[in-house]
Amino acid sequence: MSEISSARHLLSQVNLVVQNHEKFQKETGNAFSFTHALDIESDEVRLHTRLIGYLINPKAGHLQGDKFLKLFFDVIGIKEDTDGFIVEIEKHVGKRDWEIVEGGRIDLLISNSSRNIAYAFEIKIYALEQEKQLERYSKYLTNNFNSGESKVYFLTLEGNDSQYHKGFEKYEKISFREHIHKWIESCRLASIDQPIIRETLTQYIANIKRLTNQNPDNQMSQEIIELIMSSPESFKAYNAMKVLDHQLYQKFGDSLIQAINQYTDLGEKFSINFNNRNIPNYEAAISFFLGESKDFRVMLYWLGRQTIAIGMHIGSNPDSQLRSEVKNKLSDLHLGKYLDYATWVWLSEIDELNEKPLLSYESWQKFRSEEFALKIAGWVKTIAKAYEEISLLK
Repeated sequence: MSEISSARHLLSQVNLVVQNHEKFQKETGNAFSFTHALDIESDEVRLHTRLIGYLINPKAGHLQGDKFLKLFFDVIGIKEDTDGFIVEIEKHVGKRDWEIVEGGRIDLLISNSSRNIAYAFEIKIYALEQEKQLERYSKYLTNNFNSGESKVYFLTLEGNDSQYHKGFEKYEKISFREHIHKWIESCRLASIDQPIIRETLTQYIANIKRLTNQNPDNQMSQEIIELIMSSPESFKAYNAMKVLDHQLYQKFGDSLIQAINQYTDLGEKFSINFNNRNIPNYEAAISFFLGESKDFRVMLYWLGRQTIAIGMHIGSNPDSQLRSEVKNKLSDLHLGKYLDYATWVWLSEIDELNEKPLLSYESWQKFRSEEFALKIAGWVKTIAKAYEEISLLK
């Protein structure tokens, strides 16, 4: 059997497995997810910060005391008993001051004033860091809790470094994939006699698995693995398909550029460039350059899986007045959630695209469509016009 025939046969078998499990999910209701229904699966504040903070708070309405906090300390590696600790969500620690590195809001602060110790947690799913964010929170701990045991934790999906880690290294990386998954699982086991809590945590574990690209359905995963390993031909077919991943998703961007050129006049008005074609991961960007300048341009930017934004690139070192004008102008456009990206790009999330997988066959059809190309053209022209209205760019 040729590799192409083997690949077709393997895909056909996997498709049957997926269909059978989808039928089972439909019949049993296991596909239901309150996080998906509320469109908050990746919402750092409304879901993850508040739920984690609620669970670890001994005084919260779950009436489980410090049971979940103890398990949290165990998983994170904090060698303290939980007596006297309080939990604060979105703790305001002063106005941000870029010069002296102070202020901001700490996602979760676990503190004990009598022991002079605290732990600050910054949670990032897809949103971008603010400049010197972890350093500011470390400064707050130093100024308010003198114990050398106080610590800043950076919680991301995969346990990534802070983008500013070369300038500030005094933090500990933790992840949803490992630490939060393990902790929630231990909380679920500890809630065996609390059915409402137990089933809520079961759904949250499934949510974490989706965010970290783990199949929530372990049985289906095992069946697919067994199919792949059932013969030399199947294993070879799997390897042949796996190496095509990057090229496959690169075609999303290539097709989008083609649709833009075919259905819109952006190619006549802008110089278009598609760089770092690593869709759907991050830092892929389609740039629409205004005139001869390589600094000022509109960018469609992949911030991370499932999140796309569009906005203004205003040069490498914009002064405070220019930053302020651009911020106000972007906010006025009402394109979506306003974001501050490092020091050189001001972006607004595209609500229509966020929280969508962007990896499906339906997405492939959308990226080639006239309707989607025209929507992008409208966004680009709106932002380009905003440039003309900013006095410092004239």
